[in-house]
Amino acid sequence: MIAMTTTLVTGLHAAPALTIVANGQTAATICVDAEAGAETGEVDRRKQPILARALERQAADDLAHYVELMSGAKPEILTDPARIRTALNGDAPVFVIGDLALRAEPSLRERLNKVAHPAKVGI
Repeated sequence: MIAMTTTLVTGLHAAPALTIVANGQTAATICVDAEAGAETGEVDRRKQPILARALERQAADDLAHYVELMSGAKPEILTDPARIRTALNGDAPVFVIGDLALRAEPSLRERLNKVAHPAKVGI
């Protein structure tokens, strides 16, 4: 059995192992906003530069690609809101990328801004 797992460490306690791939199979999904990567002019509806939105889609594609390279199993990338809701309410691992993650967990933006490099633009 070949398994790709990760352990999340918070403070002094480790979270249970998260199995992403086992026996060459994965139920994990990668969720990204449907508008990520879409070329809609100079800025999208949230007034973010196209480059930032394009990078979100690229991040999702890269994550799927590298999980597949390491394990032989490629997580599906979801952009449909109904399928994303189903994945988020399920038991399988879900990677939420970019602006979609910030909308799903609003406190994440504040926590990221606290650790962001001072010379960088806030999240």
